[in-house]
Amino acid sequence: ERSMPFLIVAQQALKQKHFKAAVPLFRKELMTQPNSAAARLGLGIALVFSDAGYLEAISHLQAGLRELPDEPQAWLALGVALQNLDRNREARAPYEEYLKRSPNSVEANEVRAALRAMR
Repeated sequence: ERSMPFLIVAQQALKQKHFKAAVPLFRKELMTQPNSAAARLGLGIALVFSDAGYLEAISHLQAGLRELPDEPQAWLALGVALQNLDRNREARAPYEEYLKRSPNSVEANEVRAALRAMR
């Protein structure tokens, strides 16, 4: 498959936390594979963690998570995006999903604190 390298390089950039660099790579992947759930999740995560577009990220994350619901980092990114847009009530569910899937992660205590602060 010709488009595969974009996805691989983009996912490597994401793994190394090079979020800004990953954004255009995921966009290129989506030009050739517009229905790629993996690319939509990757773009959403990269947009959130590079502070590049919370609103755009939400639609990509929601669409990607419908097909690939077992991606903790995507649930975290969705919660962060919603919280940054002052949509705290909506941010609760993705944060709770994240904690179900990744209860012992580095970010878990921060997420628990965010949930407590939203009460």
